[in-house]
Amino acid sequence: GAAVCEGFGEIITPMNSLSGIPMILLKPNKGVSTPACFSSFDKYAEENGIDFDEARYALLKEEVSAVDNPIEVLKKYRSLLVNDLQEPAVEFVPDISFAKSLLEANGATFALMSRSGSAVFGLFENKEARDKAFDTLSNSKDVADREMKIYQCETC
Repeated sequence: GAAVCEGFGEIITPMNSLSGIPMILLKPNKGVSTPACFSSFDKYAEENGIDFDEARYALLKEEVSAVDNPIEVLKKYRSLLVNDLQEPAVEFVPDISFAKSLLEANGATFALMSRSGSAVFGLFENKEARDKAFDTLSNSKDVADREMKIYQCETC
């Protein structure tokens, strides 16, 4: 089910269902070494710091649990929806940033790298927007030239 994961992923707060949100996954051809990514993250975090707004996360969890259409709440708290491993992972696979940009340029409400990479997901407001983006991206020379895999799905 849906959850907010904090810390190193060990602090898990279950949330109401986020099922049924239309989604596209773009997977760059190259993967990211998880140990290398975490090692790079340690250096990145030391140099840049990690901003954590506990009060705003609490509001996000509360509001998502109180609505039928969570995509509106997710848009409101877009700045909180981060993957701290994304920037370090981009050092190894620059196509992660490119995939994120492609999804956003094609109508994703927001896009973010999944886990330690290199797959990027984009969430859409409705299936029609997702399907239109999927058709465009499936026929995109940029996606083909970079040998990215593309999938359309929904959150469960």
